[in-house]
Amino acid sequence: MNKNLIRWGAVTSAALVAVGLSLTGAGVAVAAPAAGVTGTLAADLSSTINVDCDAVTSDSAAVYMAAGTTATVNITGTCDGTNGLFLATNNPLEPGFGGITVGGIHMFASSGGGSMTAPATMTVDPNTFLQIVKTGGVDWVKIAFSAVDDSPNPMGSLGESTTLGLSSTASASNVMTVPGTIGSIHNLGGDATCQIQSGEHVYAPYAVSVSASGEYTFRVVTTDPLTDAVVAWGGQFPIGDPYVAVYSTFDPNNPDSNIVGCNDDGDDNGSGTEYLGGTSATIGHTYLVEDEFPQFVKTLDAGTYTLVLTIYGEYSTAAWNGASFPAQSASFELWGPEGAFALADTGFATPSWVLPTGLSVVALGLAIGMASFVLRRRANA
Repeated sequence: MNKNLIRWGAVTSAALVAVGLSLTGAGVAVAAPAAGVTGTLAADLSSTINVDCDAVTSDSAAVYMAAGTTATVNITGTCDGTNGLFLATNNPLEPGFGGITVGGIHMFASSGGGSMTAPATMTVDPNTFLQIVKTGGVDWVKIAFSAVDDSPNPMGSLGESTTLGLSSTASASNVMTVPGTIGSIHNLGGDATCQIQSGEHVYAPYAVSVSASGEYTFRVVTTDPLTDAVVAWGGQFPIGDPYVAVYSTFDPNNPDSNIVGCNDDGDDNGSGTEYLGGTSATIGHTYLVEDEFPQFVKTLDAGTYTLVLTIYGEYSTAAWNGASFPAQSASFELWGPEGAFALADTGFATPSWVLPTGLSVVALGLAIGMASFVLRRRANA
């Protein structure tokens, strides 16, 4: 399946709420990142990737970059001599040949590729494919480097930027059951753009209040942790496929009722191509957003609505409580008419685990302005 990758630039919102939850447990294994690969992602989307040749185990990973930037790759361990690094163009349809720079000398990649001794460090251009090979030639890691393209934000202004976490403990107070045969596909509220797996889902509610009728855009901009669909060193976690539903009135015992809008993957409703092209100045933080992050546009009347964060896949209460997940959260933005936002009382009791130590629910800043995001379509691996 093709994936869309988006870079968002966010400004400080008029109402910012930080909610952090600790998710711990034991039992269900969490998929690890590509063996031997670690890294960091800077605010400008520049990446530093560290590869240990002795630890690679025939795996693959992807790196996404802002156009015009490079990534740094550091290699340790024992690679396969003059065959330790294979260099090629990642995708002939992408602009540029790709390549690497080692010791100030730049080497262009080619569509056919070629092998060489793996350097200790190099900078890598977008549209580059690397295969780093362990001594003996049996194990390796393949890394594809691709650029993302600038595009404008949704219409209107950014009114809310909120991070919600999913509790480590599933219980009757935070689990909703989606109708249907467990694991089958269900159209929430009968909407084909709202597909979700039938079964139990841990959820986190949040109330938003708008003071004017108009068109509003809901979108998830990042998750914590990031998954391997976004960064080369990411693992696989439920929050990597978040799900957002908005209700006029939310009843967890009947999640099909009172749906205003919902989405699983941003490309379900056309957003995968809707925002291609165009540029605007980036202000504030930037994000890499994968097409499994929800995004949808709805016309709302003035009033208070409940946003529900969950995940696409079903997890029974027993499986969730037995899982060894790290802390999981997702951040969403709400865009709409200027001045149409207010920080609402959530209407839900706030248990002690919702807020990190020393943190309270606050409204931060009054700066609302322009920002940018970037989207690319990733080719099938």
